[in-house]
Amino acid sequence: MKRKMMLACIACLSTALMGWQGFMESLGIKHSDLQAQAERAVRNYGSEVTMPWFSVQTRNAAKSLSEQNRAGAVREIGATVKALMMSKPFMDAHAAYIGQSFKAVDHGIKVQSPEEKQKAMMAGGDAAVDEATKQAAAQMAQMLLQLPAAGLVPLFESDLSDWERQSKSTNAQTAANGRNLYSKAKVLQPLIASNPEQFKRGYVVLKSIDMGGAGDLASLESSGNRVRQEQEQENWNKHNLRAVLKVKLNGFIQIASTVDFAAQTVQQGRVVKFVNPAYQGKPDIWKACYRAGRAPTAAAIEFARGWAKEL
Repeated sequence: MKRKMMLACIACLSTALMGWQGFMESLGIKHSDLQAQAERAVRNYGSEVTMPWFSVQTRNAAKSLSEQNRAGAVREIGATVKALMMSKPFMDAHAAYIGQSFKAVDHGIKVQSPEEKQKAMMAGGDAAVDEATKQAAAQMAQMLLQLPAAGLVPLFESDLSDWERQSKSTNAQTAANGRNLYSKAKVLQPLIASNPEQFKRGYVVLKSIDMGGAGDLASLESSGNRVRQEQEQENWNKHNLRAVLKVKLNGFIQIASTVDFAAQTVQQGRVVKFVNPAYQGKPDIWKACYRAGRAPTAAAIEFARGWAKEL
């Protein structure tokens, strides 16, 4: 008897699952549609939650479903989207996209936040300030090295005048620094025409020295590579798929949790408006949740919370 009851339960459960898994098909939603929607969602980096787009036929089909069935459709679509976005091909494609668009690369290094850097500098004293100065000089050097030599000539001539003026300062240290930089700059000056690349490299080193940074190109390149890797890691930490999804999911939860399903509407010509004017300014996703109903929105919030916890 127990075995028959068990088989009956399994049969009922299987039938229910088969019906539940058919919502996407009945709504006319294809996996290719979700692929495009998913890419659009995570490549829109504004703070707002991206409003999904579906065809008129799909929207009309959804309206014909009961509220509970719409909730079931939300769960089915959510599970499908999650499986798609957490798949290796999708994650690899996203990594390639942010690598090209944002120079985001995962080097597996720990990068301090601006607040952490500030605290470390205050705690480290002069040594930390000196290191920060060297990193700033290296970063500047990397930027200048990307420019054509001809583009640096006006900046060089301006610095040449400044160093000459400093060499005549009444402050002994300032004058000594000025004479050192000015004399080396005068040696570089003929290279502007005869060897532009050598001029550029030499000038970049002088700019670094003037800023308190390294005095040789090898040290600048080494430090610059470290700075570049840290910047690429920061970009990765901000734009990687898990980070973006967490922001989007939490943003949706925050908005959807405030929907007033008891809000009154009024027909004004062809337009339906909220009686409460404050609701007219709500985000599109808020209004979409209102139209979907309480049960589908609750299902979406529950799904989003569970997914966000996994990220």
